Amino acid sequence: PSGRAHALMRWGEGVPPLRSFPASARSGSTYETSVVRDRRPADAPTPDGDLWTRSFVLADRGSFALLFAAGRLGLPPACGHGHAHALSIALWFRGLPVIVDPGTYSYAEQPWRDYFRSTAAHSTVEVEEVSQSLPESDFAWRAPYSCHAERMPSSRGFEARGRHDGYLRLPQRVRHVRRVRLSCAGLEIEDRVCGRAAFTARLHWHLHPSWTIATLDGTIAMLTMGANTLRMEITGPGSLALHHGSLSPLSGWFSSAFEQRTATSTLQVTARGAAVQWTTIIREVQ
Repeated sequence: PSGRAHALMRWGEGVPPLRSFPASARSGSTYETSVVRDRRPADAPTPDGDLWTRSFVLADRGSFALLFAAGRLGLPPACGHGHAHALSIALWFRGLPVIVDPGTYSYAEQPWRDYFRSTAAHSTVEVEEVSQSLPESDFAWRAPYSCHAERMPSSRGFEARGRHDGYLRLPQRVRHVRRVRLSCAGLEIEDRVCGRAAFTARLHWHLHPSWTIATLDGTIAMLTMGANTLRMEITGPGSLALHHGSLSPLSGWFSSAFEQRTATSTLQVTARGAAVQWTTIIREVQ
């Protein structure tokens, strides 16, 4: 349809200046999604140049740049080429990818096809070890979620809040709300997951393969790449676990191009309860 573009995006590449995001989003690559160009929401301020689409919110502050997935699942009517990535993020530091989308890898090879488009393969919260929507074929989905984000007033930088209903289908009727705050100092993400009864929630953070986890201590991870060091701290229930190129379960994989995959580091925190809350803070270490 007029005014719509089906884009193949690779989040794993270095991020350009924010003003060039529209061009980069149209470039051919391996990440499947529908990016629908539209006017910004009427209530979304624009002086700082943040980009809103129906599917993504993009913002940069200082050395950090953020992409926040807060839109529909795939292309209608069957959500084709979609990934179950509601409220996932990608993060760059000084143009270097830090937290990444996993890519696509393959359209047909199982179990890889389902892994790379699953919620567990994205930097968001997974509930009861199932994806936010249910795959119906190699491309289509059933029970598609709806997802929405809104800009929040903030004097500290960019702030947005998103929510989705993908886990309302579960007996526990689980809701996930994520709030992101991006400033020159770094990124803060607050996840609230609530249901009518106890459930198991798992928070995933997928790193680009170029980053090394120098130390992992309880809820704190030190990330290094060359002369760059970032500190990631997660407050809330559970402790950090690390997967790197794991086959059982599938975790810790990244695809930079079609039919190519490489091991990477995935940090996870798992908790159980009727209400779970985590706060993740990423800051530069001078």
